[in-house]
Amino acid sequence: MSRPPEATPRVNDLARLETLAHYHVLDTPSEQEFDDLTALAAMLCDAPTALISLVTGQRQWFKARQGFEIAETPVAHSVCAWVVETRAAVEIPDLLSDGRTRTNPYVIGTPNLRFYAGEPLVAPDGEVLGSFCVLDTAPRPGGLRPEQRAGLGMLARQAMRLLEARRLILHQRDCLVLQARVSAEVEARAEALAAAQRDILHRYRVVEEASAAGRVGTFEIDVLRNVAYPSALTCRLFGLPVVESCSVRTLIERIVPEDRCRASSLVSRRLGTGMRSAEYRVKRADTGETRWLARDSAFVRDRDGVVIRMVGTFQDVTAEKEANARLEALVTLGDVLREAENVEAALQASIPLLGTTLDAMRTGLITFDHPSGDHPSGQFVVAHEWVREGVRPTAGRHDLAPFAEMTTSLEAGRILVVDRADAVATATQREILRACGIGAFVVVPVLLHGVLEGGLFMHHTEPHVWSIDEVNFIEAVADRLQAAVAIAREQEQREFVAREIAHRFKNTLAVVQALARQTLRGVNEKALVSVFERRLMALAAAHDLLFSQEWRDAALSGLVRQVIGALGMAARVEIDGPDLALGADACTALSLVLHELCTNAIKYGALSNATGRVRVWWVVRDGELALTWEEHGGPVVSCPERSGLGSRLIRAGFGGTSRAEVEYPPEGLRACFHANMAEIRAR
Repeated sequence: MSRPPEATPRVNDLARLETLAHYHVLDTPSEQEFDDLTALAAMLCDAPTALISLVTGQRQWFKARQGFEIAETPVAHSVCAWVVETRAAVEIPDLLSDGRTRTNPYVIGTPNLRFYAGEPLVAPDGEVLGSFCVLDTAPRPGGLRPEQRAGLGMLARQAMRLLEARRLILHQRDCLVLQARVSAEVEARAEALAAAQRDILHRYRVVEEASAAGRVGTFEIDVLRNVAYPSALTCRLFGLPVVESCSVRTLIERIVPEDRCRASSLVSRRLGTGMRSAEYRVKRADTGETRWLARDSAFVRDRDGVVIRMVGTFQDVTAEKEANARLEALVTLGDVLREAENVEAALQASIPLLGTTLDAMRTGLITFDHPSGDHPSGQFVVAHEWVREGVRPTAGRHDLAPFAEMTTSLEAGRILVVDRADAVATATQREILRACGIGAFVVVPVLLHGVLEGGLFMHHTEPHVWSIDEVNFIEAVADRLQAAVAIAREQEQREFVAREIAHRFKNTLAVVQALARQTLRGVNEKALVSVFERRLMALAAAHDLLFSQEWRDAALSGLVRQVIGALGMAARVEIDGPDLALGADACTALSLVLHELCTNAIKYGALSNATGRVRVWWVVRDGELALTWEEHGGPVVSCPERSGLGSRLIRAGFGGTSRAEVEYPPEGLRACFHANMAEIRAR
């Protein structure tokens, strides 16, 4: 990222370079913790590239990089160097227009970077080591959004805390190794070394406390004595009083029983085989609250390879776990709503999912009834309620009058968030909520076409400070339910209209049939009238099959069985072929063809005696359907002398570009129909 000669940042401050050297991080392998931060920054800022850049006097080296192949660049090509010089965040909406960067080879050449936003990596002593930045190949005139800028700053501070924790662990490891070596060589200095170790641990804890905002605590375990030395923050994470040392058992007892298999044991610590990283739930000793902790650790050995220490960090990752659980719940909810057959099924599946994800005592859906004589203010109905075991349900009808002003807020589309139910507006409201055991609640309005249809609610038994993430999750569930209900109602309306159309179509066919009978009453050839009526019945059968499939593709095997079954010949017709779907037009045409073939077989062919049979079979080859009608066991057949409407219907086949081949061998009629699969599915 080159600049004009007159715009060169100053990065050679000796104190800064010395601080950077103390971290021993340059040219080290990639580490997942840092890679996760850059991946998160790229997602947060919707940017293809995110970097953790450390700037020396001659180069910038990337501890973690997302979307950028190069591991380092000369400092003359570094935009991050401007962050180091200014000791503040730098944001350049268009690198090509900025005098500092417009001639940068990565701007005017591959990868053609155009936007840059970087936050300083500030060490505890105030020195700026580099930048946590995101880049884009498109300019951003408006820069990052406020929440993206704030989030990038948080990630930069978290990256610095990881660098600091890494430095402290390395420093502690070196100190412990040195201690073990000196202790083995000079036993007389054991007490002095122990004092030095305590001093080092004290300074380690002091520095660690400075990163308390990152919720990172440290610990050390004397493996031989089975004694733990937790930092003050580690004690607080476990809900324990702050102590200098305690038994390892004291910490392990706070881990929930189901997760203790992930903790190290006395044997695994002594062998150095315990898991270096683990996540488990801890029940705090002071509040009883359950929190998720992530542990990262390392083993320290003496010169003989014997494990003497286990050192590491604890970090509270409850927020990340809850965020992941909410995301997984939304994904599951999407699957549930797609598979639900109706509104009732969707609600029954999704309401419990909401309650279990946020560990609520009660959740459900309320709907509103209009005012009546007995209830002039109206009522609300609690429906589709889910309650935790031992919690009293509230399902049923309730008077709306005490909550009129809350209803007004819901009608305006506002979410009701109440952290303390004992602090609501009126004494009547407080009494009702107390009787229901409600300590805190949220109600998200469900609006359809701007009209309040109901509300999605959640209750806690005790006062609860609802986080923005929790409210956003409830709102997201409500939005998805609202969309699912709207889609389901539209589908029900479409099905109603389709049934009405089908009913009227069948009535129309009945009227046509009645008119035909009336009009042809004087016709002497009654057989012709019967043929006409049966063709109308074949059309009706095809219509019934298509309607049962909601006028989508109909199954070929179902159509064949329905037409032949309507003529009472199912027992004498063998049907064989793979499951295929036909379009509406092809379905109608084939129903008429099959009707004519079956009628002719009953009159003149294999089905005109007691022993003849018919085989209908089909195959698909190279995208073409071949359907064959074969008769055998009937009277000897020959080619008819004249061709009527029925013969023309048969030769028309599926219609369109399809073709039909009709043969009259003595043993029985044989007809083969060929059609392009794409064409008959589209029609």
